Amino acid sequence: MKNLQPYRNDSEALYARIAREFNLATGRDLPSPTSVEIENFSGSQFRGGRVEAIEQLQKIEPVRYGRTRNFVSGAVTKLSPWLRHGVLSLAEVRDAALSKVQESSQAEKLIAELGWRDYWQRVRAARPEGVWHDLEPPVAKQRGQVVDYLPDAVARGETGLDCIDAFCKKLIHDGWLHNHERMWLASWLVHTHKVDWRVGAAWFLQHLLDADSASNNFSWQW
Repeated sequence: MKNLQPYRNDSEALYARIAREFNLATGRDLPSPTSVEIENFSGSQFRGGRVEAIEQLQKIEPVRYGRTRNFVSGAVTKLSPWLRHGVLSLAEVRDAALSKVQESSQAEKLIAELGWRDYWQRVRAARPEGVWHDLEPPVAKQRGQVVDYLPDAVARGETGLDCIDAFCKKLIHDGWLHNHERMWLASWLVHTHKVDWRVGAAWFLQHLLDADSASNNFSWQW
């Protein structure tokens, strides 16, 4: 691995806008990565097994999920590790979600996400070569040569950007990231630093408890 080489060009304007709109993204209001509790990591929040899976399934809140899923602190289900390993089925989660609402429309957002998981599985079955090859021309590649390695600073979670470093450390130590944390981290690597999506996808597969080549790799191309 090599050092992180920032890709500038039009990125400075983007950084300035993020700093204005989202103070947290600048790191001014975030604790230093060295002070985050994850430094005293003692094990993942997830435990394997059917009993643990059912316990987590019973905690889902479809209505709150629909309202807050786009926030890192939102009421996400955290069921992906058990779904990935077949401990829970998509149908079980769908039925559980519907049992917790008065109107089926109140569970639509959650069920739609289950649909994405099923969709990516079907794409892999139809286009297995797309797991590691471009399904469409990547936007980042159209702006120049991509980087074919993961920078050391990213692998260590020491990029100097508190939010990015927190995501990296959480991925490595906990084996799970909120969907938007995954998207932000992937976007930052691919579009700002032009890291080849395959490098990022392989890195995620190495650490994620819910690592799945369909959902993971096709999402990196999205």
